[in-house]
Amino acid sequence: MPLGAIFTGLFLVSLLLKNEVVKFNDDERLKNEAIKRRRSSVLDPPGKHTEETSNAPIIIKVAERKPKIRQEETAEEAVEAWRNEGDPN
Repeated sequence: MPLGAIFTGLFLVSLLLKNEVVKFNDDERLKNEAIKRRRSSVLDPPGKHTEETSNAPIIIKVAERKPKIRQEETAEEAVEAWRNEGDPN
């Protein structure tokens, strides 16, 4: 198999996964911020944590992301919209 085809395929896969990586990074950032807020809001003052409380499990609730609403249209509607795109009327 030619190397050009392999690299083209890898490039196309990377383009497809680009948005997923951004979503994953956002989700991880939100989880990390929630953990930091949770740890900073512990009732015990700093310096008085025991080993028992510092190793206690922390439960984090992650909100579900609402899916983006996609505008559904038929192929005929898409062609008509494309034809009327340049039409000033």
